[in-house]
Amino acid sequence: RFSPAPLAALRARGWALGGLMRSIGRGDLADLDILDIGCGSGVERVRFVLYGADPRRLAGIDLMPDRIRDARRSLPAAALREGSAHQTGYPDASFDLVTQFTTFSSITQADMRRAIAAEMLRVLRPGGSILWYDVRRLPRPNPDLVGIDRQELSVLFPGRRIETRTTTLEWGILHRVAPRSRTLAQLLERVPALGSHYVALVGPVSDTARS
Repeated sequence: RFSPAPLAALRARGWALGGLMRSIGRGDLADLDILDIGCGSGVERVRFVLYGADPRRLAGIDLMPDRIRDARRSLPAAALREGSAHQTGYPDASFDLVTQFTTFSSITQADMRRAIAAEMLRVLRPGGSILWYDVRRLPRPNPDLVGIDRQELSVLFPGRRIETRTTTLEWGILHRVAPRSRTLAQLLERVPALGSHYVALVGPVSDTARS
């Protein structure tokens, strides 16, 4: 975890996520009810706390029982559920912020991706946002992964305002460059064509959709 490439990727993602949250007037995650889709072992929830979130207002869902167990150890105050994200069991409009980090790229069935996206919108409060970080394209075909491009984001969240920022150098480039030059890695991160992931903020219904 302390090797240069993962540290560089984490830094770049943090800058992009922070920039999107500032764009909607958020300086931190305080006073928000947050649901993380595909929450895994709880690493992201720990970062949420560092960004000001109240652990008691954090929730997460994941299919893997061992990951939920690990997540409960790292954040015992959070509300964590084992299950499929297309049926979270939460009431309508329960959360101010719904997040997902590299969950959708591992869902190869398009109908399941649409079902989970619909569930994210269902539990989101009016005026709330979806915070997204995932692969936008793959350097080579992989039967177990899919890239989620800007067009699919629009299909998953129809009529919503969507702001995207490209981040995370393609892994091959990052592994070659980051150990040699942190400055060069940071410069290359600014080239959108070299970014492998999107950070996205899905907001309220757009004015065009309303009309």
